[in-house]
Amino acid sequence: MERRFHKELSFSGSASDKIVAAISHPFFKLRWVPDDKRDSCRELFFQTVRSFESSSDSSPDSVQTNLEVEDEFFDYGTTTSPDAANNAVDNECISYLSDTDTDLKMLAKYSHIQNVFVKYNTTLPSSAPVERLFSTAGQIEVPRRNQLSDSMFEKLLLLKANNS
Repeated sequence: MERRFHKELSFSGSASDKIVAAISHPFFKLRWVPDDKRDSCRELFFQTVRSFESSSDSSPDSVQTNLEVEDEFFDYGTTTSPDAANNAVDNECISYLSDTDTDLKMLAKYSHIQNVFVKYNTTLPSSAPVERLFSTAGQIEVPRRNQLSDSMFEKLLLLKANNS
């Protein structure tokens, strides 16, 4: 069964989001990735962290006034190039992946990774799935089925809920 999973690992659509979510979790990182897919997953993770960082750079706080631009004309060598910023992000990713700590608290050391972890591992609170489950349970628990045991009711509910 494990071999079948390795063949099904894809990088399209929501699968790439799930891969990034797993790699950004300190407990999993790249341990679950098969050896032949490890480089691809690592590159996907690096690209995601880079793109996440570059999108946060375009915030309204980073807009410069003309006076700041004129001051930068006389400032030699203190500006950072995009390559240097990407290099810093890549170095943080490499450090994160080589760190042996598996506790969530370790994300405090890696701010870029922490931002990616929060984005990809935060669930959206919604009562809709629970309401659907109760509705499905109401369809199973009818007067003509009043002799169902708890375990049989649970099995039928799970079968019906997971059918779609």
